[in-house]
Amino acid sequence: MGYVVCEIKHILGQNMPEVARFYGIVIKLFFGDHPMPYPKIQAVETIDDHTLLVEFENDQKRKYDVTPLLRKEMFAPLRNPALFKSVQVEQGGYAVVWNNDIDISEYELWSNGQTMI
Repeated sequence: MGYVVCEIKHILGQNMPEVARFYGIVIKLFFGDHPMPYPKIQAVETIDDHTLLVEFENDQKRKYDVTPLLRKEMFAPLRNPALFKSVQVEQGGYAVVWNNDIDISEYELWSNGQTMI
């Protein structure tokens, strides 16, 4: 089996770093072999006291209403308009954040946000 992987690696011209080797099994790290399914977040702003406008790295914008989340204890502080308006993009673009305890992932925003034209 290791021979097949080496042959494929050679044919494709890929340089995959080896992560581990045990009992004849070689674990290699594949990076960049497929695109991420959800684009990263580029920017976020509030539209009103419960709605976000999220811009993704592919230049698409989605509107996301957080009202259903406010029933959950974790998101209850976002009922405060001042806190809600302090939203920021997480450093890597994988979420929007308000503090160390409250965030919403790019997956949730992309999957359940309303596409803006």
